[in-house]
Parts: sequence; C-alpha cells; structure tokens
Amino acid sequence: MTIENVWNDFKGELFGFIKSRIHNQELAEDLLQEVFIKIHTNLNSLGEGANLVSWIYRITRNTIIDYYRKKK
Repeated sequence: MTIENVWNDFKGELFGFIKSRIHNQELAEDLLQEVFIKIHTNLNSLGEGANLVSWIYRITRNTIIDYYRKKK
C-alpha cells in the first residue's frame, strides 16, 4: 500500500479521532500531518501480515500522547 492510498483511506477517520481528543482544529491538522509523516517514514518497516489499521491507530494514539506529554 502506498502513502497516497493510506492518506485517501484514513485521513478523515484519523482527523476525527485526533480532533475528538484534542478539541482544536488547527492543532488536530498539525498532528494529523505529523502522523502521516511517521507513517510515510515507517511504512516499509511494517511486517508482512501485520494489521495496517491497528498500526496506523497506534501511531496516531502515541502521537496524541506525545503531544500531551510535551504540553505538561
């Protein structure tokens, strides 16, 4: 799967996921961009047979957690 396919398939869902936890449109857009940079950087390291959706949501969740850790 290419990053373009991932973007087209997941951008709306992930934006909603992030926005429901951040409650700030601009910040949610920034975090979504950060998530897709991480996905793009690591997409080739995704193992054969790994669950792509779970992996993408784990990256997204961890990015949100990292945001809140840095904010403290």
